[in-house]
Amino acid sequence: MKKRIVSMLLVASLIATTFWGCGNSTKQAQESSSAQSTAELDKTQGKYPINYDLTKLFKDESEWQSEYDRLNKWIDGVEKYKGTLNSAKGICDFYNNAIYCNEALDMVKLDAYANLRSERNGSDSEAKNMLSKSKALQEKYSKALAFADPEIFKIPLEKRKTIFADPVLQKYKYSLRGYVDEDAIHYSEEQMLLSQF
Repeated sequence: MKKRIVSMLLVASLIATTFWGCGNSTKQAQESSSAQSTAELDKTQGKYPINYDLTKLFKDESEWQSEYDRLNKWIDGVEKYKGTLNSAKGICDFYNNAIYCNEALDMVKLDAYANLRSERNGSDSEAKNMLSKSKALQEKYSKALAFADPEIFKIPLEKRKTIFADPVLQKYKYSLRGYVDEDAIHYSEEQMLLSQF
């Protein structure tokens, strides 16, 4: 047992030395790379720099947090569409305000900021926290929408065909085509929730 532990430690130290260098050589490499001019870095990085200008997404963490809080509250309001998906107008309102809306795009922006910031510096604990919050928000959003498909599929097929033929839903015709497909597989709300994991 002792020999096994010692050999594992030797292998681990060998791997660490190989990947991260040892002592002074790593320090010297860091000093020489930090001494490079910006122009030299631009040449080595090419036209795709490592550092992103995240201020184009959010000015700072507090602006990101404000957007997160707003979206979190907005998701809570998605439930108001429950029980309304039995008409073309109800379905259109749901899609306009819960699926194809600015808030759904804002969640992508929120996640992009957290991902890019985390990639830029893997040891940034605030970025990891933002990334975790962003993923939790997406999960909450998916759970909030889980009622929609089962509610629509409870409508008899012939009535669904009439509803989805309404001109108000024409802009979503491609996205909604599965609701009028006789062979479509539909799941209960519980199955939709389980599919999130």
